[in-house]
Amino acid sequence: MHHSTVHIRYRLYPPVPLQHQTTLGDLAIEEFKRAILEAPLAGNVDEPEGGLDALMQSMTCSERVGWREKSRKIILLATDRDFHFALDGKLAGVLERNDGTCHLNGTAGSPGYYTHSALLDYPSVSHLNAVAQEGSFVIIFAVIPQYRSIWESLAAEMPGSYVEILEEDSANIVELIRQRYAEITSTVTVQVDNVPEDVFVTLKSDCGNSGAGEVETNACAGVELGSAIDFAAEVSARKCLKEGSSFIISPVGLKQLLSVEVETICECDCETPGNAGFTVAADQCSEHGDSECGICDCYDGYSGSMCECFQDGIFSGIDGRPSDIACHDPASFQQVCSGLGQCVCGACLCDDPARHYGRYCQCDDTTCLRDESNRLCSNHGECKCGDCVCLPGWTGEDCSCNQSTEPCFSPYNGEECSASGSCECAKCQCLQGDSGGLFSGVYCERAPGEVSPCLVLKDCVECLAFGTGPLSGQDSACSDCGANIEYAEVTKDNLTVEALEEAACTFDNDAGCSFTFTSLPIGDRRISVFLHLTEKGEKDVCPDVNALTISLSLFGAILLIGLLALLIWKCYIVVDDRRIVAKFDKETKDLLYATNQNPNDIYRSPITKYENPMYGKAFT
Repeated sequence: MHHSTVHIRYRLYPPVPLQHQTTLGDLAIEEFKRAILEAPLAGNVDEPEGGLDALMQSMTCSERVGWREKSRKIILLATDRDFHFALDGKLAGVLERNDGTCHLNGTAGSPGYYTHSALLDYPSVSHLNAVAQEGSFVIIFAVIPQYRSIWESLAAEMPGSYVEILEEDSANIVELIRQRYAEITSTVTVQVDNVPEDVFVTLKSDCGNSGAGEVETNACAGVELGSAIDFAAEVSARKCLKEGSSFIISPVGLKQLLSVEVETICECDCETPGNAGFTVAADQCSEHGDSECGICDCYDGYSGSMCECFQDGIFSGIDGRPSDIACHDPASFQQVCSGLGQCVCGACLCDDPARHYGRYCQCDDTTCLRDESNRLCSNHGECKCGDCVCLPGWTGEDCSCNQSTEPCFSPYNGEECSASGSCECAKCQCLQGDSGGLFSGVYCERAPGEVSPCLVLKDCVECLAFGTGPLSGQDSACSDCGANIEYAEVTKDNLTVEALEEAACTFDNDAGCSFTFTSLPIGDRRISVFLHLTEKGEKDVCPDVNALTISLSLFGAILLIGLLALLIWKCYIVVDDRRIVAKFDKETKDLLYATNQNPNDIYRSPITKYENPMYGKAFT
């Protein structure tokens, strides 16, 4: 049998945001595969990538890429990192704003590189969106789960873009494109851009179902190929507009648009005396005003929609005209009756009393804050005059904060946030550990640096497995810590696939032997804990005992004790000898100076002294 070995050598090229391979019109399947396989690998200087530079060039280099004018243009950006955007170039001293034009070297039909990465800054999100909308591009961001939220934030700012999640080996990328393409081609979405201020546009459609009636929507899904969908646009203006006002209606992903010019009629002939529609002292104005285009213009001293209110000096305004000051909210002094009603005899009459109410029509029970699901006051309160009045147990401006601490009690040790955090709005806010890192996890169950919850389960597992540890001395702690824990002892070969994917935890018990376990959440706030048994079925692994080591240690201990005893005995002898010698020296000195010092009982002096009692006395 002949064996052959193929050596593959990769050459790392300098980083480039984009390498253009070939034109779409000339692209064949096999050529596409070859171009992908032969694409050079490029290094990267930091974590984010220049994907937005590549995206800008892909949209602006129409001739090089081969975009057809009226085609549906879809771009797939697959990446495993986040992205650089405008002003990131200053880190490399690049301050020139991205100009949004094509900068590929080479000629049409040939490969090329983006040549201005060191000259122009990265494009901004708004710039990318403007180019994508102008060219009607549909963009699919295929990313890994770690960076999903970042790319979803970008897609939210770019209508017509989507985020899909790649599997670990990117094997699902073809299926992602197929599913998204089917969705894009069967969905019609209409967007409205550049709407002037104070102009409101509402889109309605029956989505091809004539019997259902029109509903307010800008998108229709499940549209069959070749069928026509009608959208109706209702346009209203709150005030007179200047000339040249317009906006654009266009379908997302298609190079079609409708430009709508808006013109408001603010002056009519019926406002001028002598023309039709102008009536002096009209009956509908209680003969206290003129009717202009059906609206009463009251005489001095009168007000109201039909000039039915007589104004005294309190309500007089400039030039004696009636004043609506009583209908202005003193807190904001906005429009009369907040622009939502009419001032009748110093009181507001709301145009839509079912929706707006209050002294100045300022209250609206539909304008309170909403949650992410667009629910008013998060469905946990009642909207009262623009403010949420929360139900018991809920708080916050939108009543989204649950005051209950029950969801924060950890199934790992039964304590609130595993005793490593605080419960805020029914969610654990983890504290900082002694090492400076933060605890993590839904219940703050992972200590800083841990991949799986280990330290929080260590005492419970030791108590359940060996009956030792800090919890073993308490009457019911060992059973209590297992209230939410399903404890099992298995060999590593019998672990489930899910448990094998979790990181194992290893600790030493009171006997100095090591034990290993794996934890796995199983839902309903319960935890499965698997104690790893050895091949011999033992729960722990103890250090090997060496007989020679023990013998030598014992002999050394005995020898040391003997040496210490000998030393103590030697010290005692020396001290005692010195004491005896000192006593002998003292007694010798006492014998030499016995006459002058304390005489002893056996000493007798050789001198005898006699005295004559009559010596020195005269005889008589």
